[in-house]
Amino acid sequence: DTPRGTDAEEPPAPPVRFLSFGTVEPRKNQAEAMRAFARLRARRRDLDMRFDLVGNIHGAVAAAAEEIAAREPRIRLHGYLPDDEVRALLQ
Repeated sequence: DTPRGTDAEEPPAPPVRFLSFGTVEPRKNQAEAMRAFARLRARRRDLDMRFDLVGNIHGAVAAAAEEIAAREPRIRLHGYLPDDEVRALLQ
């Protein structure tokens, strides 16, 4: 029953990164993941978060994906990227 000790100066939270690569399409539900990310960002502005989507965008979700990304600057639609740039995002 001893309370856990905590430091008075908590270190900053590490950045939170989400990455999706491959075609953005309806069956993968990335548009809903983008909406969920935007809702989380609205509630937790204090968190350093980013959501990168790499790949072509299927026409069925293109308008939705672009509209969500336009409203939430921490969501980035990259389109096609060379392998070295994808590796950099993974790191």
